Amino acid sequence: MANVRVHFYGLCLCVIDRANARVSVLLLNAGLSTGRFPYHYPLLIAAPGTYAGSDVAVLPELRGRVGGQHHGRWGVELGGWRVDIGDPAAGLPAMTHTPALMHPPTVAGPWTDLGWVADLARINPGCTLRPEYREVGRHVLARIDLHGGVLTGGTPSDAHGASYVWSFSPACEQAITDTLVWEGTVADDIIRFSAGPLMRQLQLGAGAGAVIDLWISHEAGPIERDTELALIKSDPDALRALRERPTLPHFAAFYDAVSGGPYQLVEPPAGTWRYDPLPVIPYQDTPYCVLAQIAV
Repeated sequence: MANVRVHFYGLCLCVIDRANARVSVLLLNAGLSTGRFPYHYPLLIAAPGTYAGSDVAVLPELRGRVGGQHHGRWGVELGGWRVDIGDPAAGLPAMTHTPALMHPPTVAGPWTDLGWVADLARINPGCTLRPEYREVGRHVLARIDLHGGVLTGGTPSDAHGASYVWSFSPACEQAITDTLVWEGTVADDIIRFSAGPLMRQLQLGAGAGAVIDLWISHEAGPIERDTELALIKSDPDALRALRERPTLPHFAAFYDAVSGGPYQLVEPPAGTWRYDPLPVIPYQDTPYCVLAQIAV
């Protein structure tokens, strides 16, 4: 039995379904969103020495798909798969979710409360997840189901982004983290993949008692990000606006995934500087592609 810690970041929507005792993380199709964003690579990433075998295709090298922090690691392309992590009989992960949070005492946190993950039900009260976003398909590239264990907010990817309070709607203004962490046990060291009748397995390996760190990354590749950044830098007005009033444009994809609620949310959330960054938060080059959650 493997002890596993999974770090989620990028364009991920965490769906908490208490009625069916299931937490799913959906990797949304960025290209179909209102923002028409570049393709985001849905990847499971792991460090060397943690692979023991698989009948699902494994990528031995990730260059061109992810940033430099993951070079030298191996991964699995998740597009089209439903992935089960943990024991399906274990029920919901343990979670702490405090509503109406504004900002922790400093950018150092603590950020573990799920209330620090942007909550669509708080942003637009009464909204619901559209049916076409509940399973893998045109709008959802992959779905990761988490069973048992503990689900928390993670440390923000960089102190600069964590220093803002974001205005999402008249009902919600708060600081957020852009990472999510699940930690638990995986029976027989196996992660299971399914796509309709097709079943596959990924066998993990590590020393006895060791915690295996995995990353679920769903971001545009470094080439696409560099191209987008170059376009911004070439426009002095756009660059100045970004520095003075940063926004979260990827939230258009989350607004597309829900319906109902009192607000017609079109404009991306804008940030107001709150705290100076602290060096205790390492920079991971992912400050503006955030994740969100919704309970159904």
